Amino acid sequence: MNLSKPQFIILGIAGFVIIFFALVFLGVIPGLKSNLEIRVAKLTFWGVGDERGVWDTAISNYQNAYPGVQVEYTKVDSRNYEKLLLDALAAGQGPDIFMFHNSWLPKHANKIVPASPEQIQLSTFRSLFPQVAEQDFVRGDKIYGLPLSIDTLALFYNRDIFDNKRVAIVPSTWDEFKSTIPRVREISASNKLLKPAAAIGGTLKSIPEATDILNLIMLQKGTRMVSVDGSSADFHSPQGIEALNFYSQFSSPKNAYYAWNDSSTSSIDSFAGKQVAMVFAYAS
Repeated sequence: MNLSKPQFIILGIAGFVIIFFALVFLGVIPGLKSNLEIRVAKLTFWGVGDERGVWDTAISNYQNAYPGVQVEYTKVDSRNYEKLLLDALAAGQGPDIFMFHNSWLPKHANKIVPASPEQIQLSTFRSLFPQVAEQDFVRGDKIYGLPLSIDTLALFYNRDIFDNKRVAIVPSTWDEFKSTIPRVREISASNKLLKPAAAIGGTLKSIPEATDILNLIMLQKGTRMVSVDGSSADFHSPQGIEALNFYSQFSSPKNAYYAWNDSSTSSIDSFAGKQVAMVFAYAS
């Protein structure tokens, strides 16, 4: 095939450009490769509770897998974390990655972007995490977050009190829990609690985890907590009322399982002071 002079020139220039860039990326031509390297992308990550050292390994592994990315972690005070986060998002200066309380999705879903199907499939999410994670972070078929950890409520008990009251078996069911109450509490002839049996049945005034304990009982009773579309509360049902009655019985002086009074000091303080035999709390 015969080429004209202009065609020879175009082919020559194209060939030169290709060879030039190949030599630059191979480092044959020094001093130029660094100027053509991809810029480092910075991802800001906000968290609560954890110091930077907790995340060093995870961040280092991620940056090694993606050399063009740099992750900057900031620990934010948990007491005003939500306000600072919302202010930053409203100003267009929010973090790229941030910790998100499992109860926030109904009120903040419009401020975050769900994961795309290419990033994670709903079937994969379901295979990796317990059902409660889907209840908290999935609406429809859209995934808005991934669980960092799941810290469930547990029953903590004072072994000395149990030993002194000759209680050998720690309750593992609600029936066992109820039967333990009369054995570990101390009550006066006028039905006044001298030493409460368990921190349950009270309000947030004396039990910081009161709402979560009630939620737990509601879930165990089969209560649907929110509407199908996640837009409103939906626990005003027979199951929800049954759960509320079950919870509140423990703070009623007229009930056989009277275990707690809201006039008591904070449940954690009472437990630390060996004034109450049992509390429901988180490992954290």
